[in-house]
Amino acid sequence: MSIPALIAHGGSGPTPDEEKGPRMAAAGRGADAGWIVLQAGGSTVEAVEAAIRQMEDDPLLNAGTGSNLQADGVCRMDASLMAGDGRAGAVAQVPGIRNPIRFARYLLEQEAHVMLCGPEAMHPALKLGQDAAIPATPDRIACWQSHLDESCRRLDHASMADTWKQRAPKPGTVGCVALDREGRLAAGTCTGGKAQC
Repeated sequence: MSIPALIAHGGSGPTPDEEKGPRMAAAGRGADAGWIVLQAGGSTVEAVEAAIRQMEDDPLLNAGTGSNLQADGVCRMDASLMAGDGRAGAVAQVPGIRNPIRFARYLLEQEAHVMLCGPEAMHPALKLGQDAAIPATPDRIACWQSHLDESCRRLDHASMADTWKQRAPKPGTVGCVALDREGRLAAGTCTGGKAQC
């Protein structure tokens, strides 16, 4: 028997001082959501999904609802979920769904595809009953608009990359790892992509 454990994080990279407390609280809410599932006898996959889904629903974090807008003004998210038994599911650059981690879990459980990408991933997700969403909060839209320079308008990726490297990176990519009493392990992550501000 193992001692159950769950760890969640709400972003990587340097965090502005004024955001440290709120981000820690958001990650704590994610950990609480996953811990409730684990303590009730749920699987580690269920617990990790619950934790990440909670963080995807928090507009402060760069995942799901709080995702960054890309240069063209669209949120495209990545999520992956892995189980200790070798199963995995992932989506990449998927727009238009509320919780990409839910679809990553679906792929993990189906064991047919490991990863689906882009709009091609969005369409089956919506057909399967995933919640549709345009995850663009007013703060993220304002940030995108304030950094919409000529290189973004031209979608000049080399120039945009140079500009992003000069700015301080913002935290992104939420994640969770869980271990249950039977020693089963699962891990997952979700990101809204590179921040412009």
